[in-house]
Amino acid sequence: MARDALVIELSSRQRDTLNRWANAHKTSQQLLSRIQIILLASTGLSNVEIGAKLGMTDQRAGRWRNRWVALQSRLAEAETQGASEKDLDRLIAECLSDEYRSGTPARF
Repeated sequence: MARDALVIELSSRQRDTLNRWANAHKTSQQLLSRIQIILLASTGLSNVEIGAKLGMTDQRAGRWRNRWVALQSRLAEAETQGASEKDLDRLIAECLSDEYRSGTPARF
């Protein structure tokens, strides 16, 4: 039995920010992939559909959907409190960035 995917609701400011980043030439492929996941998830597509459309696993799509949903209330609260564009950008970047990984640091 398939689980229902978590619902992503984007405000117009969040959608504008994600679209602006998606169309920027300096956006990394990794970040672009995550942005596309969130934008497609907000249209109601399932993780399987997103994975098929973007050429990735549904687990990867689900991971970024879950990360966004976990911070969705924080984003909404920031907007309610009148967050600047810079503050909103920082929160969205935090949501779409890699989590800290423990381990031996690189030796470069």
